Amino acid sequence: MSDPAPATPSRRGYAVALVLLVAGGALLLLAYGRVWVSVTVSDAGLPALHVDLTGHDLQPEGTAAALVALAGVAALVATRRVGRLVSGAVLLVVGLLVAARTVQFGLTRSARPGYGDTIASIVAERTGVDLPQVAATASPWWLAGLLGALLVAAGGAVTLLRGPAWPEMGRRYERADAPAADDTRAARPPESAWDQLDRGVDPTQHPSPPAPDTTTDPTLGAHRDA
Repeated sequence: MSDPAPATPSRRGYAVALVLLVAGGALLLLAYGRVWVSVTVSDAGLPALHVDLTGHDLQPEGTAAALVALAGVAALVATRRVGRLVSGAVLLVVGLLVAARTVQFGLTRSARPGYGDTIASIVAERTGVDLPQVAATASPWWLAGLLGALLVAAGGAVTLLRGPAWPEMGRRYERADAPAADDTRAARPPESAWDQLDRGVDPTQHPSPPAPDTTTDPTLGAHRDA
């Protein structure tokens, strides 16, 4: 029993891009749904308030990027050369932009100006307390968001570089449908001796006549039905 043929480089790149986009999109959805920052608000005469902010609260574009990545999987399957080039470019840009925003959060989450202002603004809106200083405790989920964004960018880069050489769904179906007409002609039953006599052909001189084309001579089909 022979071993299965190894996958071609183009098909391997196709599978790698799909895995990168699925993994990156899923990781972005997971990371941006988790708590990135916890803030405790205390003011004179008021009980302490605890506020949790998710990645989506701080960077709504991260969730949108996750949906774009998952939609890109369908785009790679359904599109051809130009469509894949456009999809790859969009995925690469989206992934890099979200990665840059995530790094910005990690570096300035407690700084003003920076994400410290964004956190203070959201906390003030939810609690009604304007904080002069923000004491925020960050979780490591923003690093998962960064990784997801980089995976999406990598999937877009692979698509941009290798996409035109990947197999195309439409052409594969066209090749599969091409022999259908020939199969129909091959399955047509041979002409009977009576039909040959009706056409004025001596069957003894033509022992293996070809099947008639009823589309050009409708009387043949009518006689056979009778």
